[in-house]
Amino acid sequence: MPLTRDDVLRAVDEWLWVPEDAERVDTSDGVLVRWPTWFEHPASLLRFHPVGDPAEALAGFCAQARDWGADRLQVWVTIDADVALEDVVRAAGGNLEETLAVLALDLTAARPDLEPRPGLELRRDDHDLATHADYYRLNAEVFGGSMPSEDELRASLARQVPEQWSVIAYEQGRAVGSGGITVAGDVARLWGGCTLEEARGRGVYRAVLDARLREGADHGCTMALVKGNTATSGPILRRAGFTAYGEERLFQVPLG
Repeated sequence: MPLTRDDVLRAVDEWLWVPEDAERVDTSDGVLVRWPTWFEHPASLLRFHPVGDPAEALAGFCAQARDWGADRLQVWVTIDADVALEDVVRAAGGNLEETLAVLALDLTAARPDLEPRPGLELRRDDHDLATHADYYRLNAEVFGGSMPSEDELRASLARQVPEQWSVIAYEQGRAVGSGGITVAGDVARLWGGCTLEEARGRGVYRAVLDARLREGADHGCTMALVKGNTATSGPILRRAGFTAYGEERLFQVPLG
């Protein structure tokens, strides 16, 4: 049965990732997170669905982030949010940082032929510390932030669960790209896809995507769900057969 918009919106609503070593504040107005120190951004408002005055609610989240010592706050305006929230965020000084397309693929239909490039070695990161460290190293280089300490890496590896892992692509022994997958019931959530700048345009992203789609289908998933940057990964995902169901926008609010 083909995917419907309601199917996709329901799967998006159920997807909220917060690592165990982060601090999380849940209120009736949203979900605020203080990230571990090696993340590029100190704090994010992952959900913002104010029940009262949205400007007051945002001011409260900004105050909490300031109390944490953050100099800026990421604010997500999600696919199901009132579009008027964007004006509230902009009025607070928010600048648009990224637009993500919410895309889904029916895994019960014939999967696209992504023509994985020969010469790439693909490894999962949930078995050994060196590969797990490569995942963090790639993310720090592509997305920003810093490397966790060895103790933090060991703790992260110990927290790995069977339903979630990353696929790392190696070219001549060097990690050049990665992408994560979480099996959530019948949904394969794809996240964190990245490729080193000097390795782009050579099929690395497609190879990692292909591996995750195959593993999702092998685990019984009927939908692959991903949020792709409209300027970079989004077009690749569309060419791979994904359909866009809406957009989410990320704003950066300076806290002064």
